[in-house]
Amino acid sequence: MNDFFSSIFLENPISRYLWVSLAVVAAFLFKRVLARYIAGLIYRTFWKKDLRLKKQEFLGLVQVPLQRFLLVVIVIAALEKLQYPQGTYEWYGITIVPDFYIYNISFHHVLEVAGVVVVILTFIWLLLRIIDFVALLLEQRADLTPDQGDNQLIVFFKDFFKVVLVLIGV
Repeated sequence: MNDFFSSIFLENPISRYLWVSLAVVAAFLFKRVLARYIAGLIYRTFWKKDLRLKKQEFLGLVQVPLQRFLLVVIVIAALEKLQYPQGTYEWYGITIVPDFYIYNISFHHVLEVAGVVVVILTFIWLLLRIIDFVALLLEQRADLTPDQGDNQLIVFFKDFFKVVLVLIGV
């Protein structure tokens, strides 16, 4: 049995594939619990008793982007443990060429860049939701004042910061 786990497939032992698969499955199973816990920690840093903001509103804004971000980071970190195969392999009569080039760019490099782009996009999505939450906090505070100009400024700056964040992210 130990020989099976130490056997090599595409320059990686089977045990390494097993550990990576286990990490990905664990990420899928525990993403909701972990995201809810981290969102609760973030909420406690912003929460004050006089703002009357419900925790469910914050969790509704942040939990799904945080789940996706955690899932992407864990999956990419797990996949980084695998060594990308070089050369040509035969598998049941099929020739596998994992190291090929598209316009002088290796496919391995394309996969790495795609992973970085996905992490950046999910992180920007999370930050956009945090901006929504901060704007919600400021709107509740501005509702306590008689002047309605505060609310218009908050909406303007919320949209402004979102545009700036997306432009920086791109």
